[in-house]
Amino acid sequence: MSQLLHRLNALLQSVRDGTTSVEEALERLKHLPYEDLGFAHLDHHRALRQGFPEIVMAQWKTTEQVVQIVQRMAERHSPILVTRSGPEVYEALRAVVEEAVYHPLPRLIVVDRE
Repeated sequence: MSQLLHRLNALLQSVRDGTTSVEEALERLKHLPYEDLGFAHLDHHRALRQGFPEIVMAQWKTTEQVVQIVQRMAERHSPILVTRSGPEVYEALRAVVEEAVYHPLPRLIVVDRE
């Protein structure tokens, strides 16, 4: 079972057990499917539908934008793949996501969260 499914299961069980209110669960679920960062729309349900979460294309994004996207995805413990990246983006990401691994030839950054 994926990390996201585990988290959904735990949330539903906490509502059933009375440790989380329905209102609190709804608030948490409201941000689950999509998140608007202003410059990017993150699809947090993509892993459920497609088997792999969104891929971040770093080209044409600032380093700060890529870092913000990856931070938001990392908070949800999803695996992350950043394409068309460079060493400067990797160094900025490593400062906030220690598990990031850079592959220079294909210009990929991978964060394996499962």
